Amino acid sequence: MSIYYVLQNQTYKQERQGGYVWAPQTNQGGKQNAGYKMMTELKQGDFILHHCKRKLMAISVAKNDCYESNQPNELVTAEKDIEWDEAGYRVDVEYYDFEPQLNMKDLEAWLRENHIQGSAFTKFGTGKEQYMCALADEHAKYILERLIELQENEEVLKILRLALDEIANIAN
Repeated sequence: MSIYYVLQNQTYKQERQGGYVWAPQTNQGGKQNAGYKMMTELKQGDFILHHCKRKLMAISVAKNDCYESNQPNELVTAEKDIEWDEAGYRVDVEYYDFEPQLNMKDLEAWLRENHIQGSAFTKFGTGKEQYMCALADEHAKYILERLIELQENEEVLKILRLALDEIANIAN
């Protein structure tokens, strides 16, 4: 299983309520987009960390492999900066909300000092301008450990520990 990082600044509320992540197949210019294409790599059982407005809001577990899907109606009518094509990729997920949420500003210095090419973060320690990103194991481990320190909900802690165990198993 893999761990991904999704930036949902404009659509978190709708996707959270609907129990999915969704991305168009192409950008406004009709071209492939790495963040959208990354959706096709998601498999049942994968973990996703959900970022919205500089905070980690939740972790989810994929209920199925990615499949082609038209844009959900609630995204069509949502207020957003861009309009997307109808054809897209979708993964149905089970969300586990963080309480408290993790402010990613608190991790920027560490992420900057531990930059990994190809992970979800820039050399400045901020999230990439990309919808779905692969998350480097070292980054995932650090973030999951910070989240475990903050959370009290046993169900959320169980999922976070499962994700952390997955990273340990991959490393061995």
